[in-house]
Amino acid sequence: MLVGVSRVDEQLDPQWLEVVFYAFFFVELLLLLAGIILTVRGYFGPARHPVNRVFVGLSWAGAIGALVLMLEIALGHGQVLWLNVVASAVMFTGVLGAAVVALSASPWRDLFYSRRSDPVLRGDDAGHGVTRQQSGGGERDL
Repeated sequence: MLVGVSRVDEQLDPQWLEVVFYAFFFVELLLLLAGIILTVRGYFGPARHPVNRVFVGLSWAGAIGALVLMLEIALGHGQVLWLNVVASAVMFTGVLGAAVVALSASPWRDLFYSRRSDPVLRGDDAGHGVTRQQSGGGERDL
């Protein structure tokens, strides 16, 4: 789509267009699969965390859509319009959704900012030298 909109196809040889075409899909699939593998192996927090599961699902959708689109264009020369449209939509939704989840959600905060594991918050100490107040009117005015 970018090649068609930018009219690069008029400026490059067909040989180079083929190289650009396959390089784009190779880099895209490499990035998606790297994100999937690193997330499943627990590099970005627990693999079973809901955010990581959504990221992996969207990344798989993007990778499958990209692969189907690449094969459809390379082997079918873009003649099957419905497959082209569906694969493009799945690829776009998967890649964009995975990018939004990766940039906006951070499941590793559960590991680093858990109040249960903070050694400062033991007993009645609420942290930073301020004591906790009991609810229910147990405070005294002095």
